[in-house]
Amino acid sequence: MYISKFRVTNYKSFWQPDAIELGPGFNIVTGQNSSGKTAFLEALTLSYTLQPHRSARTAAAPDAQLAPDSVVDLRLTVPRDELFGLLASINRPWFIPHPAPDCDLVRRVGRWDTPEGRPRIVQLALSADPLDFDIRLERGSALDRFQCARFPSFATYHAAQPESARPMCIEFRVSADGSISSPTSRPVDVHDELGPALGRVLRGHIYRFDAQRFNVGSCPAGDSPILKPQADNLAEVLSCLQANPEAFSHFSSLVTRVLPHVRRISVRPFSNQRVGVLVWTLDPATRRLDLARPLSECGTGVGQVLAILYAAVSAPRAQVILIDEPQSFLHPGAVRKLMGVLSDRSRHQYIISTHSPSVITSCEPVTVTVARLRDEETALEQVEPTKAKSLRACLSEIGAALSDVFGADNVLWVEGPTEEACFPLILRRVAGRSLMGTAVVGIRRVGDLEGRDAERAFEMLNTLSAGPSLVPPAVGVVLDSECRTDEQKTEMSRRRGQRVHFLPRRMYENYLLDADGIADVLNRLDVGRAAPLSAAEVERAIEPMRRDRGLLCGGTRDGDADQWEQHVHGAEVLSILFSHLTEARVSFDKVRDCFALTEWLAQKKPEALHEIADLLCSAIEGPADGNGPARDQV
Repeated sequence: MYISKFRVTNYKSFWQPDAIELGPGFNIVTGQNSSGKTAFLEALTLSYTLQPHRSARTAAAPDAQLAPDSVVDLRLTVPRDELFGLLASINRPWFIPHPAPDCDLVRRVGRWDTPEGRPRIVQLALSADPLDFDIRLERGSALDRFQCARFPSFATYHAAQPESARPMCIEFRVSADGSISSPTSRPVDVHDELGPALGRVLRGHIYRFDAQRFNVGSCPAGDSPILKPQADNLAEVLSCLQANPEAFSHFSSLVTRVLPHVRRISVRPFSNQRVGVLVWTLDPATRRLDLARPLSECGTGVGQVLAILYAAVSAPRAQVILIDEPQSFLHPGAVRKLMGVLSDRSRHQYIISTHSPSVITSCEPVTVTVARLRDEETALEQVEPTKAKSLRACLSEIGAALSDVFGADNVLWVEGPTEEACFPLILRRVAGRSLMGTAVVGIRRVGDLEGRDAERAFEMLNTLSAGPSLVPPAVGVVLDSECRTDEQKTEMSRRRGQRVHFLPRRMYENYLLDADGIADVLNRLDVGRAAPLSAAEVERAIEPMRRDRGLLCGGTRDGDADQWEQHVHGAEVLSILFSHLTEARVSFDKVRDCFALTEWLAQKKPEALHEIADLLCSAIEGPADGNGPARDQV
């Protein structure tokens, strides 16, 4: 039994959103803070506290009266065997509407309104596998009722349309063997039809877990093995489970798998006919009961894990388990292990809200929904799970990860890890600009972005930016000029479908060829040096390289200093300098040493980085009037 379609209106940030699809297994709801994720999970409990949507659309004035009622429309999907098992386990009558006289069901059965015909009509009416029940929940200050969103709610036949609120229905019970017993006909309140009745049952099969500490450490002693939706009888159900040593040992081992520091769980009587949970973080072989900690004294995550695992492991039937931001009460490693344990219990439906990429990547979601707050209202966009997988593959293809971009407003793709580390520093220290919601992410695994590598890289970037996605849109791509001509750059920008910006110089390292900065960085790195390195020594080492045409792009004029700084292979120059000036004691490390040189220049000679700072501002903010965006004073 699971919720396959869901829509809530007039609740918190939800006014009239589109319905979203859900499935058995893992369903991810993601989005930024205050985008409506928690409110969505609250509505899914079907027991939320009424709080009408308030915005400029619904409240034209501060004292405007809000529409008082909230509505949930849901589709409940139940496999046929599970449905009949559930109906048999609850000792009560169930009701389905009389069929219309001319419907196919009646033509197949013939004379059905007899003691012999009614069982057959019920079996045929409920023969689809699975069955979909469309239900509406209306909640208000004096209203809390389920009703049929269609009649009958499962729509496998045409029903005789009710002429009143008490239509004629077939009353029946289901025996343990799945047979229909005691069928009769009588008028019944329309809200007691099978679908609304299952909606009321569903409420007791929905669990919601969040980061709030709830009082689950102890409770009155009892003999119920059924965990309540708020898990406030956790100690009672674990006490019952403890009577089955193998089952309890298995449960305790799962807890240890998720939380390795928890060696064992036990339950003992407390005063006033209460029972309480003990958490053993020491070896139980010590028999030091006095050192076992009451659950109420442990971190919030321990109680949540115990309750989540019990709901998943011990429930006799499929449950709906809602987990709100698990990374807020669990360590990332524990989150991944919990998702792994729950994956083995896939008969349940898990709906997990998160803004953590580790949660998304540690399970195989059947649906991914992105919540976005727009004009005070939450909008829900669904990403195809196959697309979510392909996005991870695309990110891997270019050497990035979901954690690099997840949660950003947009992405500026850059040449590699060196630029990824240095460009934010230039924006902060030189341009005086905050990145705000922009992530700067390096493209790592595409060679030097030439030839087929470049084609594939831009194909991946276009895929990542297309349609509803977990990856935010790209504001552009910043690349090294290399030895490309102006015509090649223009054609590359035109064909790639991205805003491509090229550094004016051959590569980023060309901006770092400052003798004073190189001397300072090498003096810090070369601890074995007898005397400090001077800028003059660096200049003398650079001088012969100015005449080495093998380091230059073709077509560079001899003796032109500006041309040399623009077209020389800056990374190769730095590599040669580091090795020569330290007698091979220090090798050039691109990310480490470029970042150190960038820091030095940003502090001592920020004007050397003004050109690249202006380009980055333009790339992030778009074209500007005049000569480009003005730099703020640092």
